[in-house]
Amino acid sequence: MNIEQLLRECDNLASRYYRLDSGSRERAARDWMEQVKKTAKMINNRFKKPIMNEKKEKFLQSFRLCD
Repeated sequence: MNIEQLLRECDNLASRYYRLDSGSRERAARDWMEQVKKTAKMINNRFKKPIMNEKKEKFLQSFRLCD
């Protein structure tokens, strides 16, 4: 699943929460919160990892060998 799909799912769950009566909102809020956490985790993981191409990796390894 990509980030756009996860965000759309968060929006759908939020809409569901507001359409429900007060007795059923607790479950909908919990589902929404779990989806938001899942989406935030995916976004953090995606942007935390540096994107390395092969040339850059070899260049960095050459400096490690010199230490």
